[in-house]
Amino acid sequence: MIGSPSRIVRRAAVVAALSVALAACTGDDPVVEAPPPTAVAVPSVDTTKSPSPSLSTPTEDGVVAPEPDDPATDPDGLPPIQQPTSTPNAEPDTEEPTGSGQAGWVSDVRVSTVEGYDRIVVLLSEPEIDGVAGWTAEYVEEYVPIGEDVHPDPPGDGTLQLTLRNVALPFDDLGAAFPTGVIPGPGSAITQVDVVGWFEGQQDIVIGTAAEVPFRVYSDHPRRIVVEVAHS
Repeated sequence: MIGSPSRIVRRAAVVAALSVALAACTGDDPVVEAPPPTAVAVPSVDTTKSPSPSLSTPTEDGVVAPEPDDPATDPDGLPPIQQPTSTPNAEPDTEEPTGSGQAGWVSDVRVSTVEGYDRIVVLLSEPEIDGVAGWTAEYVEEYVPIGEDVHPDPPGDGTLQLTLRNVALPFDDLGAAFPTGVIPGPGSAITQVDVVGWFEGQQDIVIGTAAEVPFRVYSDHPRRIVVEVAHS
């Protein structure tokens, strides 16, 4: 027989009171359920880094910073550049080609800045021929084309003409790239570099300079010719 509602309520109250009293005697705290945790918004953090300055990445002041000559990351695998101790001057510089054949063709031209100089590095390919390139470098009033009807006019008060001699013509079947075009200068001694086409074993590179300041040309490796123009 089910008791009346009032009796059921009273019994429930007595049972609850006894449970609390028993817990107090045993030293156990009554179990209290904690409210469910609330979600906390965590701000997102951009972990990407700004790209390092390169020839195509302007710095904050708008000047394009060149990539340093780092042999560890040189895709050509050449050793570090061995800078000579010779004193630069503004007089014409000539080096005769050597070997029994032509040297490689121009595969890349790079512009950078080192201590005291703006630097141009001309890289040659490595064909199966025996020859070392020569050159003539001198300041000219105006560039005279060697074969193509091109008239580069780089900015600045000086025009330094570098004529490479005994260099090969790249052929399509060898997968060679023939670099021509304009490379911006680092913004100090060299203002601009115009790489002109090949003609009968010669290739011209027209270098705009801020003034007719001292320069030097040297080759520390059969596949590399370096031009350094002194900062004024």
